[in-house]
Amino acid sequence: AVFVVWSELDVAPPTPRSFALPEHPPPANVTVLRKTRNSLNSRFDPIPDGTGVDAVFMVDDDMRVACPALADGARAWAAFPDTMAGYYPRLAAPVGGISAKKGDDNDQNTSSSLAYLGPRAVFSRRGRFNFVLTKAAFLHAKYLALYSDPAGPNPPAIRAHVDAHKNCEDIAMAMLVANATAPDLFPVYVEGELTDVGHVGGISASPRHGSVRSECLEKFAAEYRKRGWEFPLRHAVPLRERAWVRHWPGFWWQYRQNGAWSWQHLWKLLPQNRVARG
Repeated sequence: AVFVVWSELDVAPPTPRSFALPEHPPPANVTVLRKTRNSLNSRFDPIPDGTGVDAVFMVDDDMRVACPALADGARAWAAFPDTMAGYYPRLAAPVGGISAKKGDDNDQNTSSSLAYLGPRAVFSRRGRFNFVLTKAAFLHAKYLALYSDPAGPNPPAIRAHVDAHKNCEDIAMAMLVANATAPDLFPVYVEGELTDVGHVGGISASPRHGSVRSECLEKFAAEYRKRGWEFPLRHAVPLRERAWVRHWPGFWWQYRQNGAWSWQHLWKLLPQNRVARG
């Protein structure tokens, strides 16, 4: 089943049939979940009762995921169902304990003691990571209930911060999962063909994106400490050790960043270049 979270309050959602190409029947049962408030937290609302599934593939509306990549992600998650399997690994690390390069994931001018680091740090010679983005990731349905429960392990102040800044809900979810699994279990990186249509013009294109995300880490870590918990992303693992797709002989440069050449593939999404597949 496919669930579309619709949070545009003043815009009527499309019909479920519109999510399939005209020449093909819908590939799955599509349900549009119309929300009563515009919140990024809504994407993690529990799935309606009756689905009977544990695996949830969370994906942004501007992502295009090739079928083989989707299948690899499902297999990776099935092998490690208590953690997350995703296509966009990231690193949260203490500022004093990393060598942050200028320009890594946009601006890093922040007073935060924690740094949000993107592909330049993760896919480097000594690249490590400790969470994956929910822009395209598999996770267990139980984490949706835990995220949304006011009395659960996701502090309400974190959800309020997400609403106030319209950012960082994926970091909040990553911290929740890591709090339940780390340091014994790390997320899995899945390499595959993906296209990020929102790579330019989206939230992550902001020049302060890195700073905002670092500040989120600092705020969320403080909320965890108020409860007597350690920062759940305090450990990191080499990318190669938690990569689902393995490369022989395993040099660091063989592991590539998904979507690095997204804009070279955008022509496939144009109507005149779509090819109907039976």
